[in-house]
Amino acid sequence: MRMGAAPHVLAAIRNAVVHLLADIDTDNRPEAIEWLQIHHDEARALIGIPQSE
Repeated sequence: MRMGAAPHVLAAIRNAVVHLLADIDTDNRPEAIEWLQIHHDEARALIGIPQSE
């Protein structure tokens, strides 16, 4: 993970996740992660995946 573009890709993914977690109405990141684990459909909608049937 320390060679090539991997560090930049991982940093971009981390930044995207931090940005998405900021959109969740919670007091902190761990609470937002827990909320998304419980509410699967909302988590999918947050990243643009259609709801499962």
